[in-house]
Amino acid sequence: MGEPFYHTVIGLARALFKAQGLKFTVSGWENVPKDGGAVIAVNHTGYLDFMYAGIPFRLHKRYVRYMAKAEAFKNPFVGGILRGMKHIPVDRIDGHTSLEAAVDALKRGELVGIFPESTVSQSFEIKSIRSGAVRMSAESGTPIIPVIMFGSQRVLTKGHKANLGRSHTPIHIRVLPGWQSTATTPEEVQADKEKLRTQMQEGLNQVIAEYEEKEGPLPHEYWVPARFGGTAPTLEEAEADYKKIEEERSRVRTLRDDLKAISASISTKTKELYGEAASEENLRKAKAHLDKLLGDVSEGLSEGQDKIAAARAEIREAWENGSKKLSDDSLVALALQAKQVYSKLPFVLPKTIELISCDVDGTILRSDHTVSERTAAALDAAPVPVILATGRPRDKIDEVVNQLPFKPLCVLANGAMIWDSATDTVLYQAEFSDADIQFIDSCVRAVSDDAAIAWSGKVKCLVSDDQFTSAELCADISGRVGDRATVTWSAEGGFAEISVPGVSKATGVARILEEKGINPRNVLAFGDMPNDIELFELVGTSVAMGNAVPEAVEKATLATAANEEDGVALVVERLTKKLQSN
Repeated sequence: MGEPFYHTVIGLARALFKAQGLKFTVSGWENVPKDGGAVIAVNHTGYLDFMYAGIPFRLHKRYVRYMAKAEAFKNPFVGGILRGMKHIPVDRIDGHTSLEAAVDALKRGELVGIFPESTVSQSFEIKSIRSGAVRMSAESGTPIIPVIMFGSQRVLTKGHKANLGRSHTPIHIRVLPGWQSTATTPEEVQADKEKLRTQMQEGLNQVIAEYEEKEGPLPHEYWVPARFGGTAPTLEEAEADYKKIEEERSRVRTLRDDLKAISASISTKTKELYGEAASEENLRKAKAHLDKLLGDVSEGLSEGQDKIAAARAEIREAWENGSKKLSDDSLVALALQAKQVYSKLPFVLPKTIELISCDVDGTILRSDHTVSERTAAALDAAPVPVILATGRPRDKIDEVVNQLPFKPLCVLANGAMIWDSATDTVLYQAEFSDADIQFIDSCVRAVSDDAAIAWSGKVKCLVSDDQFTSAELCADISGRVGDRATVTWSAEGGFAEISVPGVSKATGVARILEEKGINPRNVLAFGDMPNDIELFELVGTSVAMGNAVPEAVEKATLATAANEEDGVALVVERLTKKLQSN
């Protein structure tokens, strides 16, 4: 079937090639299919590859439908041409829809062109490829026909001046034998990806050898791969750059999904019935967290701006329509959710961190009293010292330290003791006098005759009575002991922790920082309970766990996933990567 528009574009392209004096050498004609669908897998070295790769297929007057980035279709002029030639738009953030369109075209007997490397290979070698070509072949039942080019990068490529005049540039093209993928499992897809990459690399080696034989020795210039004496980046350098691009696309996908989850959360919770209206204070806090997230969410994005803008608009619409219908609990959960998403943004973690402080229970420790392998490994790999800051006394910390692959300094009993686990040495200890202990016991008994009182030496007193909430019990005891003790809590269910006055996790960590000469602003601390709040106020970066009490979430600068979901590891892994790249 004739295609006047595509045919006209080809005519114009040929006229351009002639005006430029381009010299094409094509081989592998026997591998060009006369009919039927096929995946045309082309190596990507220049911006005009799609024009050159179609040349062999005109042998049988066939047209190639290229998969082109969706952004190009939005340009009124370029988009009109692409649509007129029936090319297929590719969303490089979400490729699912474009894959379906390509498979449909293949089943109709079309030739569909794809660049398996996704972006221009600035090394002019075959870099790692994506699975699209293999999946298209397997799902459509059509062969993959690799096409290898060399020389197109001399005309127009990434990062170099265009050479669009009468350059007489030689461009060699080879069509390789086709084969069909039958992959159905991830392992089979991976194996066929490697098969395709190997075939393309071997084909490139042959084409470069023929190029040098016919066109002369390869010069020491930008368009020649480094292994042939050129100044192009090495394959490893190019792969590193590509990895950054892929990480950015993955970040956009995750961010888009996180934002959609927030709007869905608002919409879902407004459909539930609640007895009392939410407080204005919780409305204000939730909106402040959302505004901060939505104001900064696009910072640093190089692509995917439209997707993030759409997700932002969904959140704003959901908030306008439903915020007044949300309960206090829903607003608290929404504030945490917004802070968690904000905390994933690449710029929020500081460039300078000199020490990491971790709470234990509810933070690195899971409900089964274990530290996950991932969390232990992340803390061990951190490029800065890691300490523990916990309400646990000395006799309750070994079971935690023994699960770690390193021996940290430990701030124990809410700051009343500092213990070096590497040498089993107590470096600091603040004790009650015998008179103070008797006084505290009497104060507790005045609050509740049923309360259980457990002393850890003279360092810490743990009180428990499930007739109270932890907040109530602490408030009542604190009102009686006055300034003769510090009272806090780190677990729900009627618990109070009593230490000498003026002692807290913050004071304990501050002692270590002073000894090491570290500015508190350069410290990152994790926690989940009220006994972490003073420490959050001391350090430069504080991270509340997803299971943290609202007071800790509100005080923290950032938030992460819950302790059961490796929330600490998620942050430390990102921080390690950032610090090591500085």
